[in-house]
Amino acid sequence: MRIDLNTGAAVSGAHVEKAALSHAAQTKAKSVSSQPSDTEAHVGKLAATALSAPEVRTEKVRALQLQLQSGKYQVSSTQVAGAVLEQMRVHG
Repeated sequence: MRIDLNTGAAVSGAHVEKAALSHAAQTKAKSVSSQPSDTEAHVGKLAATALSAPEVRTEKVRALQLQLQSGKYQVSSTQVAGAVLEQMRVHG
């Protein structure tokens, strides 16, 4: 009967290689998982800023109201026609 001493070494080598690959995958997963947390924090800050901003730009609305009331607001017929055509193109 013959005893092959290399069989155990091959198995051990495979286990070592598998463990090394597993460790590399875990290290990569940790580095990847740290990036989204930074991104998530940044997105959270942007969302908070956007939600705290007023939905209507009151200064601009007030300025237009004053122009309308005083009769100084002039509408360009070319711009109105262009906007109508654009809306028809987008929604039509």
